[in-house]
Amino acid sequence: MFRKVILTVLAFLFALGFAEGVFLSFKAAQSVDTLPEKRQAVKAKMTAPFDARSREARTMAEYNGFFRRLIGSRIFGEFYLLDSGSLTPRYVFSDLHTDTEAVISLAEFCQEHDTPFLYTVLPAKALYDEDFTKYGLSQNKEALTDVFVKDLDQAGVHCLDLRQMVKALNENPYDAFYYGDHHQTVSTGLEEARAVSAYLNDELGVYSDTQILKEENLHREYYEDCWVGESSRKTGVSYLGLEDYEYIAPVIPTSFHFTDPGRGIDLEGDFTVMVRDTFLNGTMSTEESRHYAYLYGNSAIQYITNNMQDRTRILVIKDSHSQVINPFLAMTVSEITSWDVRYNNNSLREYIASGDFDAVILMYSQTMFCRTLNGKYMFDLD
Repeated sequence: MFRKVILTVLAFLFALGFAEGVFLSFKAAQSVDTLPEKRQAVKAKMTAPFDARSREARTMAEYNGFFRRLIGSRIFGEFYLLDSGSLTPRYVFSDLHTDTEAVISLAEFCQEHDTPFLYTVLPAKALYDEDFTKYGLSQNKEALTDVFVKDLDQAGVHCLDLRQMVKALNENPYDAFYYGDHHQTVSTGLEEARAVSAYLNDELGVYSDTQILKEENLHREYYEDCWVGESSRKTGVSYLGLEDYEYIAPVIPTSFHFTDPGRGIDLEGDFTVMVRDTFLNGTMSTEESRHYAYLYGNSAIQYITNNMQDRTRILVIKDSHSQVINPFLAMTVSEITSWDVRYNNNSLREYIASGDFDAVILMYSQTMFCRTLNGKYMFDLD
């Protein structure tokens, strides 16, 4: 008898908790009125675990994500579901002093070699500290970045801070990023390339063809629910759903030579030599990141030669966010060499000294502050 009572009580508590979770989930969905209509509550894609396109279907991760979404859970390990409907990790930095000193030192080195230097701040997906602090989650990213930018300015280092520009691109600022992936969209990358191109011309006096990236020279293609974001791989697709994708390419004649020695890639042709053939021919799987449709992925070094421009050679020190910036920036100059500290064991300064570059751009997302990835400190710039 006692056992029956205990089981009845437990069943009642479970039913009560389940009902409360459904109610909270419904309320949360109703409150997110800033999202596009397609990203409302139904966009949670409760049927996603049974989608035959996903290899992750019917796994424990999928059922876990399905249940967490059902009960309205916002915290999922390292990730947090914002009011905007965007899944993002928190970024808490202790001190950017070492990062700042490394950038200033590299800028001074470039100045000694008569090479203009530019640091570009690419905004991280967690755009607003208050999105976290209102839930009692500490966040200091924006305040420390403000200090970082101010310190560079006081040291006389050119710094292009793209945070406010990216926030202003869309009515909902988080539309500048994927919902289940920490990277910016291709459209955002294009706008960032336009901003860098304009800064090269206007502030550094380094030629960059800003007119080539006018909208009339470009073509856009939209694909719905076609890939799994990197964050969604960890939470399960059913937590947030599949990602949409926009592909952008020029409609004007182009001619490029793209080389990635680490991958054995050496291609000559139009703009599409910088785009994965699996994307172009429609065989790219749902599990493959569309963010890396451009430039194939992160590499120690890549070379992009624009055969239709005859001025300006640039070295871009980059992270993964530059994958959707460099192809468009390459349209504006004659050559871009990209350098990734995570995978390149050579001396960056020796390479700059011998490279005869017209400009050096250190282009990092805020996520790179204080970071060591692949065993490399991202601001080890020697």
